[in-house]
Amino acid sequence: MTHGLIVIIAMMTIGFCVACGGDDSYSGYDKGIGNENKPNNGTGTENNATAQRAVSFATSNGDWKNAAMSRSGEDVGLETIEKEFRVWGYKTTDGNSTAGFTNAQIVMDGYKVAWKELTANSTTTNKYDWEYQGLYNRPLQVYQSIKYWDYSATSYRFFALAPYEKIEYDECKKDETHYYFTLEYTFNDQEKASKMPYYSNMWLSDNKTTTMPKYGDCVKLVFTPIISKVRFKFIYPDDADPKKVYITGIAFHDSRWQLHDEGTETTEVTTPIAGKVNIKYPMYGKDNASMEWQDKTTGFLVMTIPYEDEAIHVKDTEKQKWYYVPPTKDMNYEQEAYVLTARVNGKPKSVTVPKQYMQWKAGYEYTYVFKITDVGISFSHALEVYTHWQAGVSSTKDW
Repeated sequence: MTHGLIVIIAMMTIGFCVACGGDDSYSGYDKGIGNENKPNNGTGTENNATAQRAVSFATSNGDWKNAAMSRSGEDVGLETIEKEFRVWGYKTTDGNSTAGFTNAQIVMDGYKVAWKELTANSTTTNKYDWEYQGLYNRPLQVYQSIKYWDYSATSYRFFALAPYEKIEYDECKKDETHYYFTLEYTFNDQEKASKMPYYSNMWLSDNKTTTMPKYGDCVKLVFTPIISKVRFKFIYPDDADPKKVYITGIAFHDSRWQLHDEGTETTEVTTPIAGKVNIKYPMYGKDNASMEWQDKTTGFLVMTIPYEDEAIHVKDTEKQKWYYVPPTKDMNYEQEAYVLTARVNGKPKSVTVPKQYMQWKAGYEYTYVFKITDVGISFSHALEVYTHWQAGVSSTKDW
């Protein structure tokens, strides 16, 4: 039977796209800032080819770098995981890509975007079942207006967090060089679903540089989780009788730390199990999103429940168990080899997983597969498969 290490990354592709029709009208909700709230390049009159280009939204789960826009029903996207997200957009009115952009202005200050099936083309801002026009934004205390591309801007940048309800009142803070969000994380071995939001890459355009998208293009934002996801599984000989294979006393942890009945020596443990993370986006620069961890707390991280579709071999366990773990690689922390210990039909067994397979990265999903044999438990890295964290886009690449 095939076995090994499965490494997975899921990234959701979300797109802003311009309304293609020529019948867009100035919204009665428009009460925002700057020319992006007015049709026809901010002039209010139809005088060029860039007239009346309103921002709308679409989703896709194709190749995350090159995915074409797709209609709801023909493909799936973020709506398979979350039905709402919150987006920030900024433009600059001075500078350029070479010398640097200056004078940033708000375009979307934490706009709420909601998905509702079979509503495409019901408004000028809803082409693919995603809508923001007219939605009430509680933090801003306004009904959201249509946003139009301002072709006099020297650059645009967009970024987002999902789901909306987890970050509805979170502030987009800023320092001299970055916009950023501060989120808190604590490892909880009882957690049944991640409470951490997804964050996106940064979409950037100056409408001139050939390697950048253009104003009016579909603005595709790729969402990824902030933490990692881990499970471990057992597989059994083909002739094994499920009723006669029982595994108890399971512990899967860093081999440096010893598990005792009273707990571990906390003074020795250096694994980060909690902290604050700043998700940062450059205010004027051209770099992508980055993560910065701080105020880290250390503790003992141990996994005791394997993933099983049915609780056949392991008594008193929950089905389909996942652990939502700290992204140790992104936290600049190197784990050592992990050891799995257990009693198989009463006999103590153990196996070690080399440390190169235990460096977890945000947005990735890791599955460790152990085979029960007549002589013990074995682990192999021979199999490496890429698949979805949840429904959406898979990729082995970074942004």
